[in-house]
Amino acid sequence: MAKKPLQPTFLGYDCKGPNCSGHKAGYRYARQGGGIPSPHSRSFNEGIEAYITKSTAPTLVKPKTSITNKVLGAVAAGAALGAKKGG
Repeated sequence: MAKKPLQPTFLGYDCKGPNCSGHKAGYRYARQGGGIPSPHSRSFNEGIEAYITKSTAPTLVKPKTSITNKVLGAVAAGAALGAKKGG
């Protein structure tokens, strides 16, 4: 039995064609300031949605390790002091 080729995706959306051109066009349109959905293209609209979702998602910033270690050390020291005082 031949394996079925994987369906291409664009930022989590399934594409109809091999190059996701509708999704890419909608994404590019939204990036350039457009936002009116098309009544004719679901993939174009999903591209707009992908841009909006990606551009409004919160960005997690990983603190520098040395700062993280100092903060965690201070928290641990504070907890140890509280335990010694009977708190």
